[in-house]
Amino acid sequence: MLILLVAVVNFLVILVIFTQLIVGFKKTGKLDNCGPPGASASPKVSIIMTACNEEDGIEQAVHTMFQQQYENYEVIVVDDRSTDETPIILGRLQTHYPELSVIRIDHLPEGWLGKVHAMQVGAEQSSGEFLLFTDGDVILEPSTIARAIGHADTNNLDHLTLIFRNSTRGLLLNSLIIDSGTGLFLLLKPWLVKKQESRYFIGVGAFNLIRAAAYRAIGGHQQLKTQVVDDLFLGKKLKYAGFHQDCLFAQNHVSVPWYDSIADMVSGLMKNVYSLFHYKILLVIPVILFMVFLTIVPLVGLLFCTGVSQLLFLSSILLRGAGVAMGLKVFNQNLLAVLYTPLTPLISLYIIIRATFITHHLQGVYWRDHFYPLAQLRKGEWLLKGFLKRSGR
Repeated sequence: MLILLVAVVNFLVILVIFTQLIVGFKKTGKLDNCGPPGASASPKVSIIMTACNEEDGIEQAVHTMFQQQYENYEVIVVDDRSTDETPIILGRLQTHYPELSVIRIDHLPEGWLGKVHAMQVGAEQSSGEFLLFTDGDVILEPSTIARAIGHADTNNLDHLTLIFRNSTRGLLLNSLIIDSGTGLFLLLKPWLVKKQESRYFIGVGAFNLIRAAAYRAIGGHQQLKTQVVDDLFLGKKLKYAGFHQDCLFAQNHVSVPWYDSIADMVSGLMKNVYSLFHYKILLVIPVILFMVFLTIVPLVGLLFCTGVSQLLFLSSILLRGAGVAMGLKVFNQNLLAVLYTPLTPLISLYIIIRATFITHHLQGVYWRDHFYPLAQLRKGEWLLKGFLKRSGR
């Protein structure tokens, strides 16, 4: 009877999650449906691209910025202590694009994270009415900025962020990215961020378009000096300050070679996964147990149970696979990646547990060859503080 009860609860929880996913995919807007602004509404956009050792992607990324079908913009690249060929490539690009502004940072001030500091420096040198924060490997389709500004102008937005498509290949890699991404999608509920009465907020580092006045009103990145997940915190600061925010799917307009391999993804997430829990083990444990209940328990139940319980566990597995398949379809990925769905929770659990252990063992994290002490990182605000009290707003 206990096993049957577990199977029923498991299936019902996954069914609720699957239903929310369908609602979210349907209600989240699409940049495809947005047109450019009118001739009288073409505010200047300052594209602020941060780059640290981006020799593999910086040239193509900069080219796509200068191919935008929007007239009023400037491009600022902040080279944050790169030790590879990035400075040489940027010098060559300046010859081709004399209007390209390059800022070189050689020293990281005390108390700052590197990327956060680079964005602050870029913003201080900007002159646009809108600031577009992006990364040195982000590829934009030519109509992206025009469509984004058109949507922001039509809806009187202060902050618009776009959900991108991962452009690297690999069935297991993309299955893991989609599986993890749908979890964040359901947590952050981007289709609700445009509602002022909602406490939901969002930010995406690949494309954070912000009205300069709103950015300065919240103190810019000065308020986020030690935040590893700076994009989400920036969105939180803007939303809770009362500014208008929205998020759109832009898989046909924004692409990023997010990680080249599973190993790269595991390594890359070491710096920020634990920060979602404010570096507190007691917050990690219930999440791990919930993930095990949702993803591992059905697999074990399918193998060792019989009758109705086994059928319910199979239904849970199929529903979860259907959710991943929807995500793969939305982001134009190979649907065969859904076959790896049983493996992805094991990798996700490994990443969370490993990040927690290593951060405590080292009493800090390494990011871009720089060590940040745990005591410094904990000074920042907890990402979900206030978010969990949204019902009271």
